Amino acid sequence: MTTALAKPAFVLTSDNGTPYDFRKETDGKLTYLFFGYTYCPDVCPLHMANLGAVYKKLPYTDQQKIRVVFVTTDPDRDTPQRLKAWLDNFHPDFVGLTGPMDQVNTLQQSMGMPMASI
Repeated sequence: MTTALAKPAFVLTSDNGTPYDFRKETDGKLTYLFFGYTYCPDVCPLHMANLGAVYKKLPYTDQQKIRVVFVTTDPDRDTPQRLKAWLDNFHPDFVGLTGPMDQVNTLQQSMGMPMASI
């Protein structure tokens, strides 16, 4: 990609149970937005592990310029507590978001992404 995609404007529930305004919380940060689910047997944990390994190698000042945000596509099972516990395996700075499936699907569609499935 030669140009970064514009950040979408949305609010979901964070892994600490509070509203997370994506644009506001990631303003001025390079942001990796990932859609998946914690019960995923292969792709999701592999990508999060790779991101976590790279993130941990960065100097602290560089880590502060980056956000990794994981949006669950399985909100029935991925509670905020489950998201937090799962993402902490990769890095405690990673943020998990959950919300109504119709809102998550609309978000994915608005970004021109195929809908993630479980």
